[in-house]
Amino acid sequence: MIENQTIDLSDIVYSVPQVWYDGWYKDKCDCCRAARSFSMVHIEKPDECWLIIHGYRGYPGEFVRPAVDLYSLGFDVFVPRLPGHGTSWKDFEKTRAKDWVGVASRALSDLKKKYSKVNIVAHSMGTAIAVKIAWNDPAVGKIVLASPSFINLQMSLWARTVLRFAGLFTPRLNCHWHQSSKFHLHYENAPADDLFLGHEYWTWFFTHRLFDYWHLSRNAQKIIAASFRKELAENAGNVESNGNIGNVENSGSSGKAGSPGTAGDAKKVRSHLILCPLQDKLISVPSTDIFTSIIGTENANVVRISDGTHFLFYDKSLQAEQLAVDSICRYALE
Repeated sequence: MIENQTIDLSDIVYSVPQVWYDGWYKDKCDCCRAARSFSMVHIEKPDECWLIIHGYRGYPGEFVRPAVDLYSLGFDVFVPRLPGHGTSWKDFEKTRAKDWVGVASRALSDLKKKYSKVNIVAHSMGTAIAVKIAWNDPAVGKIVLASPSFINLQMSLWARTVLRFAGLFTPRLNCHWHQSSKFHLHYENAPADDLFLGHEYWTWFFTHRLFDYWHLSRNAQKIIAASFRKELAENAGNVESNGNIGNVENSGSSGKAGSPGTAGDAKKVRSHLILCPLQDKLISVPSTDIFTSIIGTENANVVRISDGTHFLFYDKSLQAEQLAVDSICRYALE
């Protein structure tokens, strides 16, 4: 239990290389303090660093906990703000998935030039971005997929049809959100920016940007499935003759466990850790089920957090938050 824990923010520098943003959407409004990009860099540069990628309508201040803990272990840490986030809903509406992916990809490319190994922590939609830019990159070390988002049960065919129709008339629809003091926010002056972010982002469904999110999530499923089939082919030879492998990509939609003789044949799956909060039944739980159905439960490195919500790193449950951060730190030191 970590009641009343004070997080040391003294080593945080609120900047990341500006070159990461060159060529992508330039926000018209200033970002709020909670949404500032930040980095934590040692005087003597270590061999490894961690890139943290936030999610849809998220912001860097959500990741103070894992950033501080990874920094304390000797790693440099970088947390860029994705375009359109933390400024205004009008900026957000003008961005596209290519802007979010572009900044994350540029950050990864730049860091790979400076460190012998780059590792990634990604959250929610950020997990789909991480899969897109890094899953098949051998230069990337460890990947943490926290509250993975490979499917959102709210984005049913009916919901997508409604959003498409509504998008002909408006870029956003009002939805329910209320500020809660139950979450343990750690950013500087928290929760000073909560109401601003809620007003600009969390009280709205963005009819066009939700489809960007949805397509990123679907694409991540395909990338993982294709990568796993390649692993099987490399490790087991002529596996295409195995009747079970042909449907690996589509197995995610069923939510069923991996078939015997498919995932079990793989000798190696790309290094990963999934943090699955079991209270998040609309996104994280079904997304984890999809992941394990593709690669097989025996090949999946999953920590299931019983009292965790989607917002693991400032969660209502301090135990859930601590388990999430401890799991990342143990994985980082393996």
